[in-house]
Amino acid sequence: MIREAAFALAACLTPIVASDARPEFRRPAQPTQPHALVRETDTVVVGSVSEEWQLVWRSTPSPLCAPDDSSWSTMPCTGIAFGEAGTLDLIRIRNGAIIERLPLTPLFDSEYPGFGRAVLRRWPVLDSDSDFAVGGQFALRVRARRPARAMRIADYDHDGWATEFPLQVGSYPVVWPAILVGVSRRRPHLHAFGTAQHPHAPLTLADPEQWEDFLHSSGDTTLVQVGCGNHGSEEQTEIALRATPAGLVATEFTYACDRHGDRGQLVHRRRL
Repeated sequence: MIREAAFALAACLTPIVASDARPEFRRPAQPTQPHALVRETDTVVVGSVSEEWQLVWRSTPSPLCAPDDSSWSTMPCTGIAFGEAGTLDLIRIRNGAIIERLPLTPLFDSEYPGFGRAVLRRWPVLDSDSDFAVGGQFALRVRARRPARAMRIADYDHDGWATEFPLQVGSYPVVWPAILVGVSRRRPHLHAFGTAQHPHAPLTLADPEQWEDFLHSSGDTTLVQVGCGNHGSEEQTEIALRATPAGLVATEFTYACDRHGDRGQLVHRRRL
């Protein structure tokens, strides 16, 4: 388990190289995608201009952690149970025409349960779902639910523009790493958010809810990535995250765990 925790920690805190996920710009006359492949649509105000943003599958996605599969409640399916996997893009539409497209699939970890594909939860998981058997009527009830919301768009980077959302890009025994995707005042084109020091390397937090925690903070907070004793971890790792006019500033702190299992002495510090 310690080895798994170490692997998870490394995966979470190592910047994801996104050179293959740069925006693709399109001519304004290009039509939008067929409705059947649109996973979700939302209205976003960029500056003072209203746009339509869509998550679009390039082809029909495959079920993953499905309600008729007993694996849906296991740890690898955390955050994506009742989900789908495939090749996914985020597109911006103005006046009915695509103005920009960001391929999201390259941002997902190749070891993720989708095996090199993008993964999104399709239907929400309810607290009562564990009381039901797999398959049969249970699967039918799940598929009758309204789709889970994938784009929780808000001003996560505290720059005054509500133009980004968290995206879970992995799943491990300790963490469910998530990045931030959208546009910002400083970079008004689709991108995965990095830090002021490394703007092109997506900043990864331990799970999507940590981005929600930062959203509801003052813009200056510390988030525990892996705690003492979490799956046998003998170190605690934290990220101090702060919003500045230059962008996000993140510093990673690693502490040894004492014999009581509490955070002990600082052993390493680095700017992300």
